[in-house]
Amino acid sequence: LDLNMTELSAKKTITLLKNNTTLNKVPIVVYTNNSNVEEKAEILELGVSGFYSKPKQIEDLIWLVNDVKDKHLQ
Repeated sequence: LDLNMTELSAKKTITLLKNNTTLNKVPIVVYTNNSNVEEKAEILELGVSGFYSKPKQIEDLIWLVNDVKDKHLQ
């Protein structure tokens, strides 16, 4: 989920997903260019599984995918 969505804000999207009994167990990972510390704290308080800055290299992306997988597919 990117914070810079145009149609529906990321915060609203997270809230909708968390309030949906069918989808509320699905891990939500924020993957964004936004590095605003205050906004990151607000997003984490909404219960997302992780907050990651978009990597600059493919190795960082591979690490990110493995990290999310390890945390949520146990």
